[in-house]
Amino acid sequence: MTEKAIADALSYECRENWAAENLDRLYAAKAVSVEAGDQGTGRVNVGFLEITGKLA
Repeated sequence: MTEKAIADALSYECRENWAAENLDRLYAAKAVSVEAGDQGTGRVNVGFLEITGKLA
C-alpha cells in the first residue's frame, strides 16, 4: 500500500470507529506513535503492540 492509501484508509476507518479492528493491516510492526501534545516529555510508543495497547 502507498502512504496515501494507508492514510486514506485509516482516516476513513477512524471516522467509522473501525480503526482498532484494522490496525494490524495498516500499521507496520515497527511503527512509531508520538503524542501531538507531547511538549518534549517523550511520550512515544514504538511498535505495533505498544500502539494498540494505548488504544485499548
